[in-house]
Amino acid sequence: MTLDECYAANQGKALLIPGGGAGNEGQCVQWADTVLHDVYGFDYHWGNAIDWWNNPGELLNHFDQITDGSIKKGDFVIFNTQVGSVYGHIDVAMQDGTTGNFLGADSNWGGNKTVHMVQHSNAGYVLGSLRLKGESQGENMIQDKGSAQIVYEATTHSVPSDEAANSIVGLEYRDTLAKIQTDSVWKYQDGILNVHMPAVLAQLNISDPAQAASAISKLQAGGSGLDASTKAEIDNTNSMVQWIKDKLTSVFK
Repeated sequence: MTLDECYAANQGKALLIPGGGAGNEGQCVQWADTVLHDVYGFDYHWGNAIDWWNNPGELLNHFDQITDGSIKKGDFVIFNTQVGSVYGHIDVAMQDGTTGNFLGADSNWGGNKTVHMVQHSNAGYVLGSLRLKGESQGENMIQDKGSAQIVYEATTHSVPSDEAANSIVGLEYRDTLAKIQTDSVWKYQDGILNVHMPAVLAQLNISDPAQAASAISKLQAGGSGLDASTKAEIDNTNSMVQWIKDKLTSVFK
């Protein structure tokens, strides 16, 4: 699920996560934890808003504390105790901006305990933000669980488990592909390819994979020498490769 999808699904609701405690409906951390779990794929982080900054614990395995005044879409923005009494306040940035000017998705702001948009303009209230690791270094990364599922499915043609999808959130694309190649599904499919590759090479009259360039030329010439079933398999493979390229392009743009 993307951040925009998560907001659309929860806009106007007073949220309460499982185990959030009766009477805590609509608190700001209920919304933040929903994003943490449903968008980023991580476990809920218990505690008050101020604790996300002062006692982040396992959050720092996945997020960096940002204090340079910048805001990026998807940041968890933590406000000091001038907001929300001793509990502080937390929201989620919906656009890039600065601590003095950004659009946030909030709950329990100004007495409104439903998820809604707020344009923030007072940097003096902001302690900083929690930003997914790698986000500051560039755009070529898996930003959320939804993107992770797309890339995993594109490269393995199978739906990932939650564990498999979560394992690549926050990774740069090169690291992502390397991680997927250690997955049991990838290894199984790679093994199948290795089993069938000699037959394909034989159909192409190739005795050594290094002769692949001449095989490509043969295919470009119309596939002379290939039987119908092998040509069909190759055409299907080419279609899948293009589909994978299109999917990856949609994520790493």
